[in-house]
Amino acid sequence: MNENREIIYSAYVKPINHTEWKKAQRIHKLSPSSIDKYGIERTQFESEVQAIFSKVKTVIGYNVDFDLNMLKDYIDINEYNRLNTNKKCCMKEYQNVRGLSSYSKLSGACKFEGIQFEGNAHGTEADTKACYDLWKKIHPDD
Repeated sequence: MNENREIIYSAYVKPINHTEWKKAQRIHKLSPSSIDKYGIERTQFESEVQAIFSKVKTVIGYNVDFDLNMLKDYIDINEYNRLNTNKKCCMKEYQNVRGLSSYSKLSGACKFEGIQFEGNAHGTEADTKACYDLWKKIHPDD
């Protein structure tokens, strides 16, 4: 998503070695076989993601370290290191603003803040938009 709240990229990547993702299957209702059917090849994903992130100044995400760690295998290590230096974690910011000492789920933070999900929580685009909306609530001028 860009700074104008527009989704600029959304894709599933075909699995290479996994035959199951128990947690993802339970939470996101995704399985390697469903991704294999609708996903794109890893090489296509790598080139598309690399092109996008080479233009990004700052990455903002809910538990951004987890997200960046997943991208580590798909983007150039120098690009990864640059992004890792220029990141902002919405989850940590939310915890600081609300004085929370423990992890807060995105869905719980949004519910407390009156932010509605557009689509299903845990869906890539819905979570991205909810994170954006929560960040803007915390930092309206950012």
